[in-house]
Amino acid sequence: MLHAFLAACAFCSPGVRPPATLTSRSGAGPPTVRMFAADASAAEVSSDAPAQLRPQHELAKAWWPVILTHGLDRSRPHPVQLLGQSLVVWHDGAAWRCFADACAHRFAPLSEGRVEGGCLQCSYHGWSFDGGGGCARVPQAQQPHAAGERARVGAFQTREEAGMLWVWGDAASTAAEAEAA
Repeated sequence: MLHAFLAACAFCSPGVRPPATLTSRSGAGPPTVRMFAADASAAEVSSDAPAQLRPQHELAKAWWPVILTHGLDRSRPHPVQLLGQSLVVWHDGAAWRCFADACAHRFAPLSEGRVEGGCLQCSYHGWSFDGGGGCARVPQAQQPHAAGERARVGAFQTREEAGMLWVWGDAASTAAEAEAA
């Protein structure tokens, strides 16, 4: 399915850039997201839209391009948005990873942290999370894995293809379900 989308996507052609999709209203309220149709008409959906207008979980069960990887700094985390969710993408030295942009400890944005030793470290208290979303280190704890299994962040499946980082929009899905799509 991903390959079929890439073949049909006009923006994947060399030299063609997708239109800007996020515009701010000069600080007055949340930004507006523009979705472009094939006939170049645009429909605006405000990020403060009622819950019934926001994407539902079935829409999330697909691969979504979130950021271009060409020239992306692998030494730091990058904030992205996907279907109204704040996410953070980062490289652990082996592959691109994607987490919910909230630390399991105090919900500080992980996108403001740093990548250190193959883990994403929160800037608030220094908790570190491995590529699977598990807490690898709590600096204030005497024991290495004092946080236990409950201290996890939502980890999303990722795939780098056609110069873009693709994210499976449902963190609860299994890797087999994401790969089958």
